[in-house]
Amino acid sequence: MIVSHLSRAGAWYGTSANNHSFGSLTPVVGMEVRKKYLLAGSIIFFVILMGVLSWFFFAKQVEVTLMLQPMTTTLLAGQTVVFEKVVTASRQKTPVEVTYEIVAGANKIVEKQEKLLISGMSKSQSRILLPNDVQSGDYVVKVAAVFDGREVHDQFKITVNAAEELLPSVKQQSSVPETTAELAPVCAQPCTVVGPCLSAKCVRGACVSEPITSCCGNGKCESVETPTSCATDCGELAASKETVVETAKSVVKRDVGQAVLLCNSLIEDEAVDSCIEQVSRETTTSGVCDGMRSPERRDSCYMQFALNGDFSGCDKIVDRYQSNSCSYLEQAKAFQAQPAV
Repeated sequence: MIVSHLSRAGAWYGTSANNHSFGSLTPVVGMEVRKKYLLAGSIIFFVILMGVLSWFFFAKQVEVTLMLQPMTTTLLAGQTVVFEKVVTASRQKTPVEVTYEIVAGANKIVEKQEKLLISGMSKSQSRILLPNDVQSGDYVVKVAAVFDGREVHDQFKITVNAAEELLPSVKQQSSVPETTAELAPVCAQPCTVVGPCLSAKCVRGACVSEPITSCCGNGKCESVETPTSCATDCGELAASKETVVETAKSVVKRDVGQAVLLCNSLIEDEAVDSCIEQVSRETTTSGVCDGMRSPERRDSCYMQFALNGDFSGCDKIVDRYQSNSCSYLEQAKAFQAQPAV
């Protein structure tokens, strides 16, 4: 009996002791579980954060595009390759290193570089001078834009005629009337007059400028000119640019050509284009834009007339985007003019 009671007491004590020990360990086990959950949650949060940051980085990665538009693709040795370059960047102030090359197969004829800082779209005119001793043949103009360790590029082909090969044909055409199709070659683009009293014509696929005799604007008061008929050569031109501009603005209403000549008397390209730009607002004839020397400003001038319903300059626009816009405006105008059904 005494043994039985002792056994029961021992069993009770053991159970109580065990329960007491388990109760004292319960907070410790709970803390360990919470630490594991906290660690797992931290890892998951870190992974998600890194994923979001990676997505943000790649989503915001800069993108650059490059497009070239040659002014002419047939030239003489020693002439300058002129082309429009349009560079766009998705990020503001993106540093871009541009490399220009003229190559014939594996041979590199010309190479030059420049560094640009592009924000949005940048459109500019680029020039590469051909060596005087370059051989006749076909060449490729390559332009590459390097940014953030990546590269975009564009290119176009040109044909070069050696100067000595062209001179005999020019002399022959000056003495023989151009009566055959062989003497009337086609250039890649219409030849543009580059200054007053100069003509532009296509000779074997190359644009050639020649002086015009007895021309108002060549700085010579010739026998057929008077102060009234040609104030540029025979009259007294005011010294200030402002006076020349105001005079041209008043003249353009009766004689567009005379107004353009007055603007050309300012000599500097920027001054001439600024003058013609102001004169263009005083007339409804888009032909006044032809006298502009900068292709970009000339295109913009044609577009201003297109916005006012004069689409005669659409075919003269060099920039393909503005040319397409001009054509779309013309089509929209024609569509609106159709009678309603």
